[in-house]
Amino acid sequence: WLPFIVLLLGCHGQRSDQSVKGELHDKSNSSFYELLEQLPAVKIPLTFRSDREFGSPKINDDLRARLMASDEGFNPYGKVYQSDKFIAVIAIGAADIVMPVLVTFNKEGRIIDSFNLYQTAGGDIGYYSTNITRLTKDKEILMTDSAVTRKLNKEGTDEVPGSDSVTISQKKFRINANGGIEEMR
Repeated sequence: WLPFIVLLLGCHGQRSDQSVKGELHDKSNSSFYELLEQLPAVKIPLTFRSDREFGSPKINDDLRARLMASDEGFNPYGKVYQSDKFIAVIAIGAADIVMPVLVTFNKEGRIIDSFNLYQTAGGDIGYYSTNITRLTKDKEILMTDSAVTRKLNKEGTDEVPGSDSVTISQKKFRINANGGIEEMR
């Protein structure tokens, strides 16, 4: 997980593709799924904000260690949804910021889909983005991105006071009946 998190945030957290599925270690493993089922359920609705720390639910140390050993450092936060076809969990990665990722698995323990809950969060001189992502009981993912941009001096070394520009965008996604994550229009 750590290598994909580092790659994901390599450009100061800016990434336009909501899915990181291709970058996750993916293997069929029903015993891994059985471990995921043992995770504590996280209370929904659940909101994550990239500008605030969030606490982690208490997960049995043995279970956490077995999950991390089973999938190269998979760091679970908790189970958010489960159906007869899939289980959806939040995993935590660390890079510039602690980053939650929603991952859906089928009964064989194979990744169906994944979704970075902080798609554009981060900052650099002249650019600061905060993501607020809410998971609902209806398996919807409501994402708000607020970005502040500032002009830079001609040397590109400092921000120009009073040149702030603020943009706010919202997107809505959902987890379908098969565990896929899709944007709603």
